[in-house]
Amino acid sequence: MKITRPAVHEVVPKGVGFLDKTRNLVRNVPPLILEGGNILALDETLAQRLDLCEHACPGRFWNPAGNAGLGECRHPDCGCTKFKLRFAKAECPLKVWLKETR
Repeated sequence: MKITRPAVHEVVPKGVGFLDKTRNLVRNVPPLILEGGNILALDETLAQRLDLCEHACPGRFWNPAGNAGLGECRHPDCGCTKFKLRFAKAECPLKVWLKETR
């Protein structure tokens, strides 16, 4: 199966705004750290998550150049970045990828 990106002329949603991402970061990261256990995901998990965001996300909303090179999902209900993908206990709000279990 060949995977292709949307054509340039297709409409791509703007995604989650900077203030909403900042608010989500401040609200969601401390519980991930306070929960204990492994804070950062394994390299294999990060690679799998990136692959899922780039190829399996419904609508292909992943923009690898977004957020100053951190990558971002432009789905209006998501807004994930590579920063979030690095947390072992984080999960995609669209359930494209789940928490790491180890």
